[in-house]
Amino acid sequence: MTATPQTEAYLIGSHKNEQAAAFTALYNTYHSALLSVLVKLVNDPEKAEDLLQDTFIRAWTHLHQYDPAQGRPYTWLLTITRHVAMDELRHRKVQAQAITYIGERMGEGVLLAIHDGLLNSSIFSLLPPKYRQIIELTYIHGWTQQEIAQELNVPLGTIKTRTRNALQELRHFFSQDICQYHSC
Repeated sequence: MTATPQTEAYLIGSHKNEQAAAFTALYNTYHSALLSVLVKLVNDPEKAEDLLQDTFIRAWTHLHQYDPAQGRPYTWLLTITRHVAMDELRHRKVQAQAITYIGERMGEGVLLAIHDGLLNSSIFSLLPPKYRQIIELTYIHGWTQQEIAQELNVPLGTIKTRTRNALQELRHFFSQDICQYHSC
């Protein structure tokens, strides 16, 4: 479907009234062109499809920002598409830096854990066992400190102290290189 200025105005105008059929028509009109742009920008067809969905969600939620005097709906959608793609590329860059950093700090086994989705477990391995157990029960299993104290048969105050000490150790470990990624 090729959009003309009249049909574009209809699609956007109808969408402002939250008519789902108009939004479907808007999607059907532009999804192929926007998907091609995303595939070229992120070089991953599957990820591009996810990002296309993000693009249309942003368009739906920010339609009030569309100004016909600024350009056609396609141009507006293309701008949103580029922003979504740039967000993804920035995310990839930060993730690659984090993987490199963690690999340098902790070794090859941790990189395998990161790729297997076990990053939390590998980070907790930095802690002494008495702290690791409490942090895992709290943050992975969602237990309360009271539940942990009862399960381990340890006073609640001890659990609170160990939790605080564990978090301080993790903070100290990672704060050594925070300035590398953020201006301090």
